[in-house]
Amino acid sequence: MKLKLISARTLMASFWILAGTGCLRCCEFGEDAAASTSTCDEETETCEPWPDDCTAVLPELGRLTLAFSSPLPIEVRVYEGEHFETGRLAKVWVPADTVAKLDLPYARYAATALYVRDGDTVLVVDGDGIGYETIESCQGTCYEAENGEMDLKLRE
Repeated sequence: MKLKLISARTLMASFWILAGTGCLRCCEFGEDAAASTSTCDEETETCEPWPDDCTAVLPELGRLTLAFSSPLPIEVRVYEGEHFETGRLAKVWVPADTVAKLDLPYARYAATALYVRDGDTVLVVDGDGIGYETIESCQGTCYEAENGEMDLKLRE
Protein backbone atom coordinates (compact mmCIF):
# COMPACT_ATOMS: atom_id res chain seq x y z
CA MET A 1 0.00 0.00 0.00
CA LYS A 2 1.39 3.36 -1.02
CA LEU A 3 0.53 6.40 1.13
CA LYS A 4 0.64 9.89 -0.26
CA LEU A 5 1.60 12.71 2.08
CA ILE A 6 -0.49 15.84 1.76
CA SER A 7 0.04 19.21 3.32
CA ALA A 8 -2.05 20.47 6.23
CA ARG A 9 -3.40 23.25 3.97
CA THR A 10 -4.63 20.73 1.41
CA LEU A 11 -6.23 18.63 4.12
CA MET A 12 -7.98 21.66 5.62
CA ALA A 13 -9.21 22.84 2.19
CA SER A 14 -10.61 19.39 1.46
CA PHE A 15 -12.39 19.34 4.82
CA TRP A 16 -14.11 22.68 4.19
CA ILE A 17 -15.18 21.63 0.71
CA LEU A 18 -16.58 18.31 1.93
CA ALA A 19 -18.33 20.09 4.81
CA GLY A 20 -20.19 22.15 2.23
CA THR A 21 -19.28 25.61 3.48
CA GLY A 22 -19.12 28.11 0.69
CA CYS A 23 -17.53 30.92 2.67
CA LEU A 24 -14.05 29.51 2.99
CA ARG A 25 -12.58 29.24 -0.45
CA CYS A 26 -10.48 26.25 -1.36
CA CYS A 27 -8.27 28.48 -3.48
CA GLU A 28 -7.30 30.67 -0.55
CA PHE A 29 -5.23 27.76 0.79
CA GLY A 30 -2.85 27.85 -2.16
CA GLU A 31 -2.28 26.17 -5.47
CA ASP A 32 -1.56 22.76 -3.93
CA ALA A 33 -5.05 22.74 -2.40
CA ALA A 34 -6.60 23.79 -5.68
CA ALA A 35 -4.78 21.07 -7.56
CA SER A 36 -6.03 18.38 -5.20
CA THR A 37 -9.71 19.32 -5.37
CA SER A 38 -12.12 19.14 -8.25
CA THR A 39 -14.55 21.74 -6.85
CA CYS A 40 -12.15 24.67 -6.68
CA ASP A 41 -13.19 27.00 -9.47
CA GLU A 42 -14.34 30.55 -10.02
CA GLU A 43 -17.87 29.81 -8.77
CA THR A 44 -16.75 28.65 -5.31
CA GLU A 45 -14.35 31.53 -4.73
CA THR A 46 -16.89 34.06 -3.50
CA CYS A 47 -19.36 34.16 -0.69
CA GLU A 48 -22.70 35.72 -1.61
CA PRO A 49 -24.12 37.80 1.26
CA TRP A 50 -27.76 37.56 2.30
CA PRO A 51 -30.21 39.72 0.34
CA ASP A 52 -31.26 42.92 2.17
CA ASP A 53 -34.71 41.60 3.16
CA CYS A 54 -33.40 38.26 4.46
CA THR A 55 -33.53 37.49 8.19
CA ALA A 56 -32.06 34.68 10.28
CA VAL A 57 -35.41 34.09 12.02
CA LEU A 58 -38.47 33.06 10.05
CA PRO A 59 -40.94 35.96 10.30
CA GLU A 60 -44.46 35.03 11.39
CA LEU A 61 -46.18 37.42 8.97
CA GLY A 62 -45.91 38.54 5.37
CA ARG A 63 -47.35 41.57 3.61
CA LEU A 64 -50.39 41.64 1.35
CA THR A 65 -50.74 44.83 -0.70
CA LEU A 66 -54.13 45.69 -2.21
CA ALA A 67 -54.72 48.42 -4.82
CA PHE A 68 -58.12 50.11 -5.32
CA SER A 69 -59.72 52.49 -7.81
CA SER A 70 -60.78 55.99 -6.95
CA PRO A 71 -63.54 56.65 -5.94
CA LEU A 72 -62.82 53.97 -3.36
CA PRO A 73 -64.87 50.81 -2.82
CA ILE A 74 -67.57 50.91 -0.15
CA GLU A 75 -66.31 47.65 1.38
CA VAL A 76 -63.29 45.34 1.12
CA ARG A 77 -63.17 41.75 2.37
CA VAL A 78 -60.12 39.52 2.65
CA TYR A 79 -60.55 35.76 2.95
CA GLU A 80 -57.96 33.19 3.98
CA GLY A 81 -58.10 30.49 1.33
CA GLU A 82 -57.95 30.03 -2.40
CA HIS A 83 -61.51 31.26 -3.13
CA PHE A 84 -63.63 33.93 -1.49
CA GLU A 85 -66.73 31.72 -1.67
CA THR A 86 -65.14 29.03 0.52
CA GLY A 87 -62.43 30.94 2.41
CA ARG A 88 -62.45 32.04 6.03
CA LEU A 89 -63.21 35.76 6.43
CA ALA A 90 -60.04 37.40 7.79
CA LYS A 91 -60.81 41.14 7.57
CA VAL A 92 -63.57 43.55 6.52
CA TRP A 93 -63.13 47.32 6.25
CA VAL A 94 -63.84 50.48 4.29
CA PRO A 95 -60.57 51.66 2.74
CA ALA A 96 -59.40 55.22 3.26
CA ASP A 97 -56.72 55.18 0.53
CA THR A 98 -56.09 53.62 -2.88
CA VAL A 99 -53.48 51.24 -1.39
CA ALA A 100 -53.80 49.04 1.69
CA LYS A 101 -51.00 46.99 3.25
CA LEU A 102 -51.92 44.12 5.55
CA ASP A 103 -49.53 42.00 7.60
CA LEU A 104 -50.97 38.49 7.62
CA PRO A 105 -49.81 34.90 8.31
CA TYR A 106 -48.40 32.86 5.42
CA ALA A 107 -51.30 31.51 3.35
CA ARG A 108 -53.29 31.96 0.14
CA TYR A 109 -55.81 34.81 0.20
CA ALA A 110 -58.76 35.99 -1.87
CA ALA A 111 -60.25 39.47 -1.66
CA THR A 112 -63.32 41.33 -2.88
CA ALA A 113 -63.86 45.06 -3.34
CA LEU A 114 -67.45 46.30 -3.61
CA TYR A 115 -67.92 49.45 -5.73
CA VAL A 116 -71.04 51.45 -6.59
CA ARG A 117 -70.79 53.06 -10.06
CA ASP A 118 -73.65 54.87 -11.79
CA GLY A 119 -76.16 53.09 -9.56
CA ASP A 120 -74.70 49.64 -10.27
CA THR A 121 -72.97 47.43 -7.73
CA VAL A 122 -69.70 45.99 -9.01
CA LEU A 123 -67.67 43.29 -7.25
CA VAL A 124 -63.95 43.03 -8.09
CA VAL A 125 -62.17 39.82 -7.06
CA ASP A 126 -58.48 38.90 -6.94
CA GLY A 127 -56.22 36.48 -5.08
CA ASP A 128 -52.60 35.89 -4.19
CA GLY A 129 -50.47 34.23 -1.56
CA ILE A 130 -47.96 35.19 1.07
CA GLY A 131 -45.02 32.88 1.54
CA TYR A 132 -41.30 32.82 2.18
CA GLU A 133 -38.15 31.59 0.52
CA THR A 134 -35.37 29.79 2.36
CA ILE A 135 -31.95 30.95 1.22
CA GLU A 136 -28.77 29.02 2.01
CA SER A 137 -25.60 31.07 2.07
CA CYS A 138 -22.13 30.88 3.56
CA GLN A 139 -23.58 33.17 6.26
CA GLY A 140 -26.10 30.44 7.14
CA THR A 141 -29.81 30.06 6.44
CA CYS A 142 -32.02 33.10 6.06
CA TYR A 143 -35.66 33.66 5.17
CA GLU A 144 -37.09 36.19 2.74
CA ALA A 145 -40.79 37.00 2.57
CA GLU A 146 -42.61 36.51 -0.72
CA ASN A 147 -45.30 39.11 -0.30
CA GLY A 148 -48.61 39.12 -2.13
CA GLU A 149 -50.28 41.76 -4.29
CA MET A 150 -53.87 42.13 -5.37
CA ASP A 151 -55.29 44.45 -8.01
CA LEU A 152 -58.82 45.30 -6.93
CA LYS A 153 -59.23 48.21 -9.34
CA LEU A 154 -62.18 48.64 -11.65
CA ARG A 155 -61.46 48.09 -15.33
CA GLU A 156 -62.26 51.07 -17.50
